Amino acid sequence: MKKYLNYLTAALFLSLAVLSSCGGDDSDGDGNGDGDGGINLGEVAELINGDYTATSVTQPGDAGDWDSFVLTISGATASGADYAAAGVPAGYEAVWPASGELAFSVAADGSLEITRDGSIDMDATQSSTGADLELSFEVTTGAARTNSVNGTWTFDLEKSAN
Repeated sequence: MKKYLNYLTAALFLSLAVLSSCGGDDSDGDGNGDGDGGINLGEVAELINGDYTATSVTQPGDAGDWDSFVLTISGATASGADYAAAGVPAGYEAVWPASGELAFSVAADGSLEITRDGSIDMDATQSSTGADLELSFEVTTGAARTNSVNGTWTFDLEKSAN
């Protein structure tokens, strides 16, 4: 009986050693070990730098002429980047200011979220190659001259080949 007890004790310690060496599930590759399918912000940073032109801009009502719009994203890290916007139609500066900062985060559902200038939360979808970027966000301003820009804006952007 003592012989079986020794085998049982050895098997228990062996099982504990095997189980304690198991790592967390990081099948989504986002580096946090949760396996939740989340976005890897390091990969976002590697792909997002560049110049983007608008292929489509939607907003309820008159969205203005965005044909010459260029969004430049630079200096990206896993936490954020800088941006510069050119070709913004007159009167639509509340939609895209000339420059500012973007902060990257992972939303509760595992999708990419970008916060512009600390106050505008943008739902973002980035293609796996980084060539396409979709940004959707709400603009609300109380200024009488800019009330026509209030609403949900969606920018479909295409990265320029540099």
